[in-house]
Amino acid sequence: MALEPMLVIASNKEHDYMSMPNTIIEKNYGAIVDAVPFRNILLRLRSAHILTSPQYVKLREYQDQNDLIFDCIEIIKAESDQQFFKFLEILKESEIENVRNIGTFLEQAARKKYQSQGSNQINTSERPENRSDYSDKLLRDLPKTPESHYVLREKFNETICKQLKEIDNRGGHILLHGMPGSGKTVAVCQAVRLLIVEENCFQSNGCYWIKIGNISKQELLPKLRALATTIGLENATSILSLEEINSSLEKYLQGKKRISNSLFIFDDIWHQEHFQYLTFPKKSIATSRLNNIKVAYTHYVIRTPLSIEQLDERARELFLSLGVFHALQIPLSSITALWSSKYISEDMTVSEIKMFDQRSLLKFVDFPRSSNNYITADTMAKKYFLSKRHAINLINGYAKQCQRKWFKYPYHDHYFYQHLMEHAVQAEDNKTIQEIIRDFKLMNVKLQRDKTIYGLCNDIEKATKFLRIENIENWQQYQQIVALFKRYESILLMESIDLVQALLILAYNTDWIRDCALELANKNNNDYKYWTMIKIKTDKVTSEIEPARCKIIGKAGYEDRHIAVSNPSDGKLRMLSTENNGKKGCLIKLIGYEEWKLILKVAKHNQLISKVSISSDGNIIAYQIADDWNLVKINNEKEVHFIENEVQLVNAAFNELKFRPVIRNDEIVLVTLSTDCKQVQAWRVDRNDIQCLNKRIAMDYSIESVEWINNGSKIMLWWDRSGCYHAANPEDRNDWINESQIEIWDFQSWQCLKSLQIPAVVIEKGNRFWPTNNIVDGLQLIRVNYIISNKECLLLSYGSRGGLLILENNNWTVQPQKNRLENNFYPFPSFINSCEEQKIAVSDNQQFISVTSGNEIFVFKVIDGQLGEYIKLRTTYDLLDYMFIPATNRFLIYDQTNSLYEYDIQGDSLKWNKLKDDEIEQSNCLVELYGRIFDLFFGLNYHQDEQIIDASYAYISENPVCIELIKCCKAYKLKVYGYQQVFYQKLKKPYDKCYIYDDLESAILIRTFDGQALITQVTNFLSPNGQNQQHKVLWQYIPRGSIANISLTESKYRKIDDTLIFIMEEELEDEQNEPYYWLAIGTIHLRSQKIKIYTDLGYSTEYKHIYLDDCYLITRSKERASEYWFKIYQIADDRTKTKKIAKYNYDNNGQGLACKITLPIHPSTGDGEIDFKNNVEEFLIIEKERDFVILDINGKVRMKGSNGSYKALNADLSFLHKYNFWHGKFWIGFNEKTKTIEVYKEQTMQLYQVLPFPYFDVKDVMGKREVKWNQEQSLFMVLDRSKEHIKWNQEQSSFIALDEEEYQNFPIKRIK
Repeated sequence: MALEPMLVIASNKEHDYMSMPNTIIEKNYGAIVDAVPFRNILLRLRSAHILTSPQYVKLREYQDQNDLIFDCIEIIKAESDQQFFKFLEILKESEIENVRNIGTFLEQAARKKYQSQGSNQINTSERPENRSDYSDKLLRDLPKTPESHYVLREKFNETICKQLKEIDNRGGHILLHGMPGSGKTVAVCQAVRLLIVEENCFQSNGCYWIKIGNISKQELLPKLRALATTIGLENATSILSLEEINSSLEKYLQGKKRISNSLFIFDDIWHQEHFQYLTFPKKSIATSRLNNIKVAYTHYVIRTPLSIEQLDERARELFLSLGVFHALQIPLSSITALWSSKYISEDMTVSEIKMFDQRSLLKFVDFPRSSNNYITADTMAKKYFLSKRHAINLINGYAKQCQRKWFKYPYHDHYFYQHLMEHAVQAEDNKTIQEIIRDFKLMNVKLQRDKTIYGLCNDIEKATKFLRIENIENWQQYQQIVALFKRYESILLMESIDLVQALLILAYNTDWIRDCALELANKNNNDYKYWTMIKIKTDKVTSEIEPARCKIIGKAGYEDRHIAVSNPSDGKLRMLSTENNGKKGCLIKLIGYEEWKLILKVAKHNQLISKVSISSDGNIIAYQIADDWNLVKINNEKEVHFIENEVQLVNAAFNELKFRPVIRNDEIVLVTLSTDCKQVQAWRVDRNDIQCLNKRIAMDYSIESVEWINNGSKIMLWWDRSGCYHAANPEDRNDWINESQIEIWDFQSWQCLKSLQIPAVVIEKGNRFWPTNNIVDGLQLIRVNYIISNKECLLLSYGSRGGLLILENNNWTVQPQKNRLENNFYPFPSFINSCEEQKIAVSDNQQFISVTSGNEIFVFKVIDGQLGEYIKLRTTYDLLDYMFIPATNRFLIYDQTNSLYEYDIQGDSLKWNKLKDDEIEQSNCLVELYGRIFDLFFGLNYHQDEQIIDASYAYISENPVCIELIKCCKAYKLKVYGYQQVFYQKLKKPYDKCYIYDDLESAILIRTFDGQALITQVTNFLSPNGQNQQHKVLWQYIPRGSIANISLTESKYRKIDDTLIFIMEEELEDEQNEPYYWLAIGTIHLRSQKIKIYTDLGYSTEYKHIYLDDCYLITRSKERASEYWFKIYQIADDRTKTKKIAKYNYDNNGQGLACKITLPIHPSTGDGEIDFKNNVEEFLIIEKERDFVILDINGKVRMKGSNGSYKALNADLSFLHKYNFWHGKFWIGFNEKTKTIEVYKEQTMQLYQVLPFPYFDVKDVMGKREVKWNQEQSLFMVLDRSKEHIKWNQEQSSFIALDEEEYQNFPIKRIK
């Protein structure tokens, strides 16, 4: 493979130990290390050509400061004397005194070194006084080459030198062309340096070297401007075209004899059209990889021979094999793998690479004390890159190095992880392809390296394409993992997530993925324990459609609510967003959406971005701070300014700024709405500024909105003549005008095409809308959208009601026409409750509209001006924004956790719902898409009339069991999930609650009625056929006094003495008919049937249970306006009665309270103690032995400690063990933002594992979610009571079990 020659890294050369830089640095090594801030001067070292670009990039990435210092010093020691003096000049120019001093000291030492050797070669004054310095001045920025290159291709170099001498005498132009990597640049640099330094050519003004490369015309212009400025052309930066800059340079050089005799070197021209803008020099030489060049008649053409022709057969074969690699940085480990088939060791590989480097066939970059050495190579010939034989050798070499354990390949070899799959496909290696695509540990490493799923998904798609062509069985299954990665992207990219663990939970319904993950988990040899989902059960009806993609794009919640996307029909799809908006690390980020790659970030620390916008081609971004808009061009990252009447606007203050949604006539156009909302102005982006167009609309009224419609050919604006939108109570309603006006303007002609007047305030009567002057109770117009779908329509939002207004042809005239809505307005279906706080989105093809109702989004098809079929999308958290991606079938939802979800709204498997009458609509038989909630079935079908009353779960004989109390067709049943089956138990009476307990094979049913509580025991409830089952009333509790209502709030089973514990609240009414409560604690000893009851008759208007265990109950109660009590109750056992053992009251006047309660190890060791401290945030500390927990007044855990270690919980982390704080291996928290379960070790409080868990709609309500472990703590279940049931608006219950050991039979799955 031929490579574009580049500057050889000096650190590869052998240097004499007594060289001047080496000697000076070694003598002063400690002082240099202590004084020189190498990280801060890296860019200066690069500018002085002491560092090459690859060295600079690599050193900048160093994390370890000592390694950075060492490698910098080693590179400088290997440099020439002249370069060393440049280094000293950089030190002497530092703003830090110590750095300046060390620079001066080292320079004095260097001069003494030369004087002691009788040398006076170096003079650092500005004006050179010797031949060497003068030659350096003439050479300017000409790249240096090693001396060894002078001996290569002597005849070729002689030809170039001969022609350059001709040019020096008479003028003219040379074109050197050849294959990439054939040595063109090195040859020219060698020849020019030889002629200027040794043969006194081009002595009047030397040479100018300009790297052209693969650039556009727009990028060539600034290069020529910079050259013009360098040679002295005035006002070069104001030149706006290539033709003008070429002409200006030509005229300028005609009047500057000395400069015109300079040699201009145009290196690496990729595009034919660039030559016409490089005709200004009198003397020039150009290099190009082009073959058919049409400038041969003006240039002396030289074809570049290949250095490869001088290699022996073995070396040539090794070099050509490098053609299998891409034109990238290739690590030595990959080259060693490729050449392993030739029995070449790593040391031999380095030797061969250095030989190729000396011949300018490639560039070797060596970093001392580092394994990150690599070559920079280009592709010599396409046929070598496509070589199957070389790809096979490379794959076999990789396999040999890692014994086919691909995830163990050296982490630093970036090329391996980026291109392994591509080379496996190139080698047509079916075995390796399927190994890679099933190796989740390799995928895990790749995710950690890339920080994106883009490369991984590309690999899988390439593999799937190959397997499909080869007709490999089950190739379709591999597409499932791409969909899964995109759906859970935000979770999989979390640093704490292990991919194998994630797939065990997220891919529970994809057998092959789950089986592969189980196999890897079973082979795990370290202490890491894997958990697998064994069952998830819910009762929601749902579709199989899930988000196609999920990303996290912000960090500041609601403040990072602004996003904008470009139009992929005008360029690549890009997304603009904010991160940490309004905070210290505030950033504006532009992302390449498909590959999710950062393109640009703009730092705006501590500034609040109020709006963002992006041009349809994605090349200009706009953001608003306060009222001022800032626009930035992406190609040069420079701001563009607004120009009006040839004067730049100091402040670009606008209320709105909107780019035209498509590019027309290669113009980027935008409209703005003034800060007083009374003027619309159109603008056009011209090069580096934004020119004001002669297109302006001024109004006497405030314009509420200006929108682009009809793909940017027209704009629509509407304003409210009534003023009610800004003033709810006009002083004189008789003079009030109930009118809003809508106009459509053609952008090209800038004429008003159509105008319409509609009521500003309406009232709804019988599903029809009528104008009204009742501003307070009426519905005000808040939003207008335009749609044309066979018929023209306006989408109007009046308060919480919206709908479509069909427009007849005669409605639209230039003169405003009134429309009173009575006959042509079709409101949205009644299940859409409110669209007041959310915008309404319209797809650019006018086929879809989306409307919000709370956290639900309804997407409708629009057919002939009517709403057609629809789907419903739902998010767990509050919506921040949503939109259709232009020119696609994709829809984006952005929620308050800064999660972005993408849906394909025209997917093949998507089922649309037909609109029905209100009664049928209310049945909620909807297809739903969820961003966070995925409700799945394992053959557990619900009867459509089942209503869940309550649910409970427990471990019985170490097996997870769940029961549900349901009502179906007026009959009550107990639905039991357990022991691999689901069955019903009929109940003779209605009940309110159900309980099951760990290791108690009885269910407890509770019925409350007429101020009484009936507690019934169902024995042998796990028997499907009801064999030996009994329903036994344990207790009919009739409280003392006149009880209005009784509710059972908590229940526990105390296994040690076979006792049930019940906590009840008894509601009474005082003389003013205001409710207050008594607390009752009841115990039932199951063997003796002995019942004990304790009632606290204190007057309490509010009760909260803070803590409950087998022996103690802690409550917080409110007894007066601001008087609160903390109380501790000791629960009865076989020898004692329930009693109140401690209490403390305080006045909650805003000062707060910290209350510490110390619980005894056992009731027999003494009563609890209460300590307190005022004037702090109100919370409760419970201490037991060496453990403690801190709770807030709602019972939420704020901190957990054990044996001197503790963990503070942030606002997003909820502790899931209800009251169970003591003596376990682990405790579990749920992170509401990342949707992960966090497992902590009890004794050390260190994070043990993070499990992805996007299944629950999490809102932190005490007692709504519970976790239970089995005794070995190898299995836990989560019960969620917090969700509302869709169909019957009752509590919905779910249960889930996770386990860390292997399973044999469904439903328990265990990984050994």
